[in-house]
Amino acid sequence: MNLYLRLLKYIRPYMHRLMMAILCTVMASACNLYLPWIIKDVVDKVLVQKDTFMLYVIAISIVVIFIIRGLFFYGQSYLMSWVGQKVVIDIRGEIFRKLQRLSLAFYDKNKTGTIMSYVTNDVAALQTAMVEKAVELVTEGLVLIGSIVAMLWLDWKLTLFTFCTFPVVLCSWIISARKSVKTAVKFRSVRQN
Repeated sequence: MNLYLRLLKYIRPYMHRLMMAILCTVMASACNLYLPWIIKDVVDKVLVQKDTFMLYVIAISIVVIFIIRGLFFYGQSYLMSWVGQKVVIDIRGEIFRKLQRLSLAFYDKNKTGTIMSYVTNDVAALQTAMVEKAVELVTEGLVLIGSIVAMLWLDWKLTLFTFCTFPVVLCSWIISARKSVKTAVKFRSVRQN
């Protein structure tokens, strides 16, 4: 948490673009949540009621929604990449200024490759964590919350039944993961011997 608070001073000058990127993320996630209603209309109105006009409306709405979603995803990607690049430039500039103020004894003790690795690789990893993973976390979190709300809105009984199956799926996933880890450990010890 302390790291994100320290990063906040680098992000603050670009906060307006970051807010626009978050807005694009929210809108793109909202477009994803439209799909359950489309499927519901396909089943209820097209298949059951044989409404061909509704089929055309649904087909056009799918195309429109995917175009809008694509525009919001583009805006989110562009703005988050822009903010990430600007923050990385600022951090690298500050590191460079700090390196210029250090004594020659520091450079005698530390290898040039190690210092260059800190400046390039570590800052790039920071950008990945800050931009790509943060966007993924926000997007997937919004989709999860919106999906639960949409499921409850469409059919709360079926949603509760779905939640009842969740512990069974989670337990089977944990058992499978443990077996995979044991197999990987055995395989690694066999290869080392």
